[in-house]
Amino acid sequence: MLPQSLLEFYHAHQVFILKFFFASLFILILHLTLLFPTANKKIKTILILLNLYFIFNYLLEQKNDLFLFKFSLFLICLVLFQYTLTWIMQRFKGFFLYLKLLFSLKIKNQKTTVSESKTPKNLSSFGSPQILTSFGLKVRSKSEVFIAEKLFENKIDFEYELALSADGKTYYPDFTIKLGKKTYYWEHFGMLSDEEYYKKTKIKIIWYEKNFPKKLIMTEEGHDLFPKICTEIDRLKQLKRRWLPRLLLTLKKSRASKEYASRTRPI
Repeated sequence: MLPQSLLEFYHAHQVFILKFFFASLFILILHLTLLFPTANKKIKTILILLNLYFIFNYLLEQKNDLFLFKFSLFLICLVLFQYTLTWIMQRFKGFFLYLKLLFSLKIKNQKTTVSESKTPKNLSSFGSPQILTSFGLKVRSKSEVFIAEKLFENKIDFEYELALSADGKTYYPDFTIKLGKKTYYWEHFGMLSDEEYYKKTKIKIIWYEKNFPKKLIMTEEGHDLFPKICTEIDRLKQLKRRWLPRLLLTLKKSRASKEYASRTRPI
């Protein structure tokens, strides 16, 4: 039960509390709608109008001596709520995008039937890839869906479960990423709590460090997975931007060479 003083405050300021509650609820819904980029301007305008509506409505109805205090409190609470909500959405942006992606994929899977993706078969105990991305690739987990979607979205070339052999062993990296002449391998580990899986993962990491040093990108399941994926994607984008000018320069020199001229000379 609430203390008597809190009950008295609630009954005395019931209108104020209800207004703030519904204002916060509307703001929450509108902030979630901001995840859809095409509606940004419209929703921002609605958000401003909604705030003005509640503020002026509150001004019109208050006629007691505590008006200034209550009005100031209302504004402070509203601003703090909006600031906190914005901070949360920025901090967990990857998570919200992941939820949006899962929702869109669920609808897509219900409405359409997509043919089997032409990826190398991995003879793994986990079975064949079953979860479909928005661009037709099948992967093994929802986390891999998010990684694949982010790579595809940022136009980073990759192949899924491409065989990689060295030192008498063959592994199938989740994602083989090609940036010019450099190749990186992204492995997502999902069951490190399992002792047997952990031992195999450790052996695999040592194998990568021995045969492909500084080429391995690792992520694992956890509460901070989606921010980590976004961080790795940003790093790959930076590497791509560094490599692109060198590629253009190489192509320019190649076109200017005599060998290229002899290959392209009309008969």
